Amino acid sequence: GSPLGEVVEQGITRVRNATDAVGIVLKELKRQSSLGIFHLLVAVDGINALWGRTTLKREDKSPIAPEELALVHNLRKMMKNDWHGGAIVSALSQTGSLFKPRKAYLPQELLGKGFTTWPRLVWNSWAQAICPSQPPKVLGLQEGFDALDPFIPILVSNYNPKEFESCIQYYLENNWLQHEKAPTEEGKKELLFLSNANPSLLERHCAYL
Repeated sequence: GSPLGEVVEQGITRVRNATDAVGIVLKELKRQSSLGIFHLLVAVDGINALWGRTTLKREDKSPIAPEELALVHNLRKMMKNDWHGGAIVSALSQTGSLFKPRKAYLPQELLGKGFTTWPRLVWNSWAQAICPSQPPKVLGLQEGFDALDPFIPILVSNYNPKEFESCIQYYLENNWLQHEKAPTEEGKKELLFLSNANPSLLERHCAYL
């Protein structure tokens, strides 16, 4: 019966208890959300990293599975469809998929390969949402994709001209674009050509400028 503030403080001051503190806080948030005390939004970027292979090894050099990590275990529990009063919105990330082909970008490829009864979607970017509705029928998928049931994909379209200009201006105002030619029309046209107005590709190209 300790207040959540005390649990968080203990997790900060006692590193060995940090992952347990995270688990307690997440469990309590789910419980209170289900009771209708508040609405909870769980937003996760690079969610496929929770089911990918890790680079961690034991003393005998054997690999450590993701589910053996306490923090990953607690975060996976937040993805379960066993609570209500909120929603889970997450994005897939190619950089979060170690040991996956560089060209992989579809949910089935990043979370686990298999077959579904819904059409194969070709996304311009990566985003998906889980909402309380009827789940699609899923056949033969591996753990990652199946754990996100109901899985409702959202198509993220390319930027239109106004959105592209707005994004470039945002990067410039925050000094994320510092190349001398970035604010010029020539520079913008080059970024548009390289990214094809794709939000993810534009961000990736701008990261080096």
